Amino acid sequence: MDFLQINNLNSIQECDLKIEQMNSFKNNYLKKIKSINELIKSIENHKYQLCEKKGHQWIMEYEDGIYGERFVVCKNCGLF
Repeated sequence: MDFLQINNLNSIQECDLKIEQMNSFKNNYLKKIKSINELIKSIENHKYQLCEKKGHQWIMEYEDGIYGERFVVCKNCGLF
């Protein structure tokens, strides 16, 4: 919604209606994003399971910085 459309709202009721419409629009996109995130997580889990069947290849990695911690990560799939 651009500036001109906002200026076309001439009453509190019109503003309330537009706010309701925009919130509905936003919530629909948030539901789509949640669904996409769940699909990504499922694909990642499937990738980890496929890698597990072949055998993970664990390597030690270190975080950058003075107090960087060590952690183990699979070289093939990125599981840590």
